[in-house]
Amino acid sequence: MAPKYPTAPEIHTLFTYLSTGQGDKFWSRVSPNVDWLVPGSNAASGHYHTLADWMAGAAGALDRAFPEPLKLVVTNVIGGGEQEWAVAELSADSTCKNGLPYHQRYPSIDEIKQLCSHLGTNDASPFFDRVSPNVEWDVLGTHPAAGHFSTLSDWKKGALGVINDVLKEPLKLSVVNVAGGGDQAWAVVELKAASVRAYLDSALVQKAVDQNT
Repeated sequence: MAPKYPTAPEIHTLFTYLSTGQGDKFWSRVSPNVDWLVPGSNAASGHYHTLADWMAGAAGALDRAFPEPLKLVVTNVIGGGEQEWAVAELSADSTCKNGLPYHQRYPSIDEIKQLCSHLGTNDASPFFDRVSPNVEWDVLGTHPAAGHFSTLSDWKKGALGVINDVLKEPLKLSVVNVAGGGDQAWAVVELKAASVRAYLDSALVQKAVDQNT
């Protein structure tokens, strides 16, 4: 008896069309009511309940980020056959519209250090251009900027904004240490601020906030 659903090799072949400029052959096999989960915290991440939602949300985010359609290469497929679900792991090498390389993987420690180094310059946009708008961001400590932020805009307003409100000049951060990244979906970045003593002193920041409230 033939499998009820496409097998893993068949799914692999279908996804291969996305890397050969034959996307129509892939999309013609996708149900309009597909339930599609894109994991991670990048701009395309989310839970999509129809193909139209996925095209508007995930595909739309990719189209806005890249000068030409992203060519995705199949790394692995599980499920399918007798299973009504399948997971496809995809990779891609491309260049974003802003000129930054895109490798469809988590940045390495060295790449994270390089990106974070822009926080100590007058132009931090190369860093923020690589941060997902849906980033999950925990700022540790007991100072006013500490907390759990579920979006980049929340972090800019709640963490960075709180600090910059009490400083004469925008805070310039430098990297002390980085853990995670690479094969990990998370990274921990230790930063210091040379403009506030030699590091971000929670007591000093709290005093500055108290004096300005």
